[in-house]
Amino acid sequence: MNITTEILAWEEWDMGDITFDGQYQLVVNTDSFFFYNNGRAQELKIYTDHPSGWYIESSEKPDWLVISPLSGNNPDESFEVTVSAEQMTTPLADRDGYFYIRSGRMKKRMKVYQSMEADLYIEVTPTTLIFRKSATSPKTVIVTKEPADQPVYFSSARLIQWLTTGGFPTDGQTDVTAYSF
Repeated sequence: MNITTEILAWEEWDMGDITFDGQYQLVVNTDSFFFYNNGRAQELKIYTDHPSGWYIESSEKPDWLVISPLSGNNPDESFEVTVSAEQMTTPLADRDGYFYIRSGRMKKRMKVYQSMEADLYIEVTPTTLIFRKSATSPKTVIVTKEPADQPVYFSSARLIQWLTTGGFPTDGQTDVTAYSF
């Protein structure tokens, strides 16, 4: 008996949530999203090998959810989709919902939840400072934080002693975003 086989790649692009209809596959990297009250954007990766591609069923999508793009027509191509929630305004109350991704006969339910809690977030750029003998100007670190009025505290445990003698930044500042060393 002659048998012809085809090997399907099931674990690609760090995407492991697979819906399979016996012929085609619809693959995503997650099946749920959690947002804080600011609704900061998150990434959804979608792959399908169905000839018609994929699309978001907008009739089921919560009106406070923003998704872009809403469809992809190129089969065998991975798409990066941005999913965000509108920032919550008063009165604040947790909210949840879902939306569907459709590809041919396949349908994937995606859960979304938005909390009224603030997103405590901090980003420091750059993460490394390099000092050379010939450098005359100080190095600057930009601190982005959410909520913006949160104080910034520094720990000098891992800093070299000569760096701190030039005036280590004051702890507890709320209105400064650039710190010089």
